[in-house]
Amino acid sequence: DGRDVVNGTNDDDVINAGEGRNLVDGRGGNDLICTGSDRDSVDGGTGDDEISTGDERDSIDDGKGDDEVDAGDGKNRIFDGKGNDIFTTGGDADYIDLNKGRNTVRSGAGNDKVFEGRGADRVFTGGGKDRFEGLRGSGGRNKISLGGGNDYAWGGKDDDTIKGGGGKDYMVGWKGDDKVFGGAGNDYSPKIQKKRPGSNGRLVGGPGNDKLFGGKGRDLLRGNDGKDKMFGEGGDDDLDGGSQKDLCSGGKGFDRGSECERQKGIDDPTWLPVG
Repeated sequence: DGRDVVNGTNDDDVINAGEGRNLVDGRGGNDLICTGSDRDSVDGGTGDDEISTGDERDSIDDGKGDDEVDAGDGKNRIFDGKGNDIFTTGGDADYIDLNKGRNTVRSGAGNDKVFEGRGADRVFTGGGKDRFEGLRGSGGRNKISLGGGNDYAWGGKDDDTIKGGGGKDYMVGWKGDDKVFGGAGNDYSPKIQKKRPGSNGRLVGGPGNDKLFGGKGRDLLRGNDGKDKMFGEGGDDDLDGGSQKDLCSGGKGFDRGSECERQKGIDDPTWLPVG
């Protein structure tokens, strides 16, 4: 048990690096790689690998292939290779940089950061203050489900689906025909508090034809460009359609609408948004 350098082969290897600060390179083959509870660096190499690290701050590059990674606790840094991969992290703040492929991420209770890759990814965050950023990715129809913390999600260039969780989440669809759903805690933006006292929600569409769903609570739904459909659902909501033919459906509560060419359940259609 110490600082070990372990290199696999081009065949299917079973590597148990044990305790200590290990440097593991799986190389080729479909490998099973396990490390202990110290700070490790793991490169899966090519092949469909299973990688499991301990409860320390690890650096993991899964390499090329359809891999499964269980990073455990610790502030891990995960760099995705090419392939359809599955990543699971523990209770600390993790950094996950996705690449090509249809990836699935299940993050734990820490404050995690997930960056979009070049494929259609599915991301399920845990109870921390998590961030998903699609700005630097190359597209892909992502499905983002936020957990119980106060999370931030910014969609990418393609048609994304973003669902809020139990916290006060900030969600933006950005480019593409996106669907954005407010969760039990709705979305949050400090600017909204100035526009309507007691408001705790903000859902923002991009230049595509978006669908925004407010959920429970007082929300601001802003379609921006595109032919958008906005549904306030529960609570007293403000719906701002934007520049094209938009549908504003208020739902329960006292709802206000602006620039809504089609309206349903809007109690005050003369509302003018500030800013």
